[in-house]
Order: sequence, then C-alpha cells, then structure tokens
Amino acid sequence: DIVPLTAEARLFTLSVIVLGVAVFATSLTAVIAPLVGQSLQRIINRKGATMKRENHFVVIGNTPLAVNTWRELARRGRPVTRLLREAPEEGQLKDVDVVVGDPSMTEVLREAGADKAEAVLAMLADDSENAFCVLAVRELGSGVRTVAAVNDARHLSRVKLVQPDVVIAPLVSQSLQRIISRKGTSMKRENHFVVIGNTPLAVNTWRELARRGRPVTRVLREKPEEGQLKDDVDLVVGDPSMTETLKEAGADKAEAVLAMMADDSENAFCVLAVRELGSGTRTVAAVNDARHLSRVKLVQPDVVIAPQVLGGELTAMLLSGEQVTPEFVMQRVFQQNTSEP
Repeated sequence: DIVPLTAEARLFTLSVIVLGVAVFATSLTAVIAPLVGQSLQRIINRKGATMKRENHFVVIGNTPLAVNTWRELARRGRPVTRLLREAPEEGQLKDVDVVVGDPSMTEVLREAGADKAEAVLAMLADDSENAFCVLAVRELGSGVRTVAAVNDARHLSRVKLVQPDVVIAPLVSQSLQRIISRKGTSMKRENHFVVIGNTPLAVNTWRELARRGRPVTRVLREKPEEGQLKDDVDLVVGDPSMTETLKEAGADKAEAVLAMMADDSENAFCVLAVRELGSGTRTVAAVNDARHLSRVKLVQPDVVIAPQVLGGELTAMLLSGEQVTPEFVMQRVFQQNTSEP
C-alpha cells in the first residue's frame, strides 16, 4: 500500500480524488443528458399526430356531439384538429391532432389554427362557453366560419345573438310529435310519459312535453338539489334499470318510457327492463355514440332517437357541401323500429 506521508503528498492525493469524481460526473452527464432530454421532449411535445393546420376544421369539446362530428369529418377524409380543455389519457387519441387549453383564449385558438381554419365548431356542454368561443373566433378577425351547439332550448335565441354561421340545436319538438297520440291532463302515473335521465336531451324532452300539457314523470339516479326542480314536477329517484323503480314511476301503465341517459348501455338496459314488465309500453332509446346505434337497435326499442349522432353527421355533411334533405334528417334522428320483438 502507498500512503502519503508529507503534507504535499496528501494534498496531491486529495486533488486527484476530487478531480477524478468531477471528471466522472461530467462524463456521465454528457452521455445521459441527451437521452433524457429526448425523452422529456417527446413527453412535453406529445399532442398526437401533427398536421398542417390550414383549411381544416377545429372541433372544440368532448361531448358526444363533438366526438361524433369529429368522427364524421375524419371519415370523409377532412383534416380535423380537436381542442380539449384537459389532456386525454395516454393512448386515448392516438394519431389525432389535439390542442389542449382554454378554447375561449385567442392564443389557444391560434395554436389550433383557428385563424386559418375552414370552420370552428364550438360543441362544449355549456352554451355560454360555446357563445364565448364564437366571440373569441370573431375576435381573431379572420372571417372563419363558426358553428355553435345549443344544449338547452331556452338558450337558443341568446346564442344566436353572437351571430355564429350555423347553430346546431337539439331536435326534440318535431320528433316527439310522432310518439304523442293521446291527451292527458292528470298526474296519475297512468297514460303518461316517463323520461329517464338528466342529459340535455332528457331535460328538453321533459320541458317540451310539459309545455304541451302532457303528464310526465322524471326518473333520476340521484335526488336533485333543493330548488333545482319545481314542486310540481313528478319525480322518482332510483336505479332506472330496476323493475321496482320503473313500477314506482308507473312505467307499466305509461304511454311511453324514454331512456335518455348519457350511457348508451344504460339506455339499452332500461329498454330491456321495461320489456320485462310485460305491459307492452312503448320505449324510446337515445343513442349518443354512432358506433352503438346498431347495438341499441338489437334490444328492439320502438323508437331510436339519435340527435347527437345526427348532429355530428349533419354538421359534417353541411361543411363538406353534401346535400341534406328533410327526409334524411327525419330518417336519421327519429328511427322507427319496425321489427317485431
């Protein structure tokens, strides 16, 4: 063993140790840093597929209408950029051009190429946010066409005041006329309508039926907050797929039961539960996702209503210059099931 004895030798040995560690750390950093840097860069810049954001469509929101519109445009080979408030989960939107941010901010809209887009479609769940997005696009001053979705029929005239080029509103009133055939005045839970769910479609359907003087019982999974529903609203709280809950709502004596929840599988299951009652009550099933349309039809509801699906397809057709006829609209939004159970 060699042991430094003098002060000079000890100082020299100490300097060798310190410099050796420093040289090793520097070398390690030089080798690993580029590898780590590239990985971080991929994570930070991950936005799905990238494309030239010009003459494309910007679809804002993650509602069923927004998702179906994006799918219909993509199916037609049209370039689409999705604008979401929150980043999707890993692998959820693979090969999709996505921008994450506040869609009412002009900086975020510019990042999505809204100032160079063919059209910007505001399809959030909040009507006020859709109106604000239209105003933000107009603030860009590029003259890009705007489409605004309206979820609540009471907001229709208000949204029109911001002057979007196109307004997509729930097609409820005309469609329901075809399943209303008798009049009823008393809330006796007999010859009435049972509306299941608290989606915009369910709420607008309930309002339109009530406005026409039709007796309606609402079925909700959870009890609404105090003052949220007026005292004169007939309400049943419980699991709508349970026959006990349906009987409490008078589904076995109803004119029709309308399953209008956000989950297509739950709507289909409710139709099966009503059929299980064996009363022959007519059923209406809402479809939120176009991919589930044929599957929901297999449970044989009397009527399948798909305004969210139609909204996406109709928007894509209009923006692509395809011909839209009244017959096509009625056929797609309100599909009578003629097959026997």
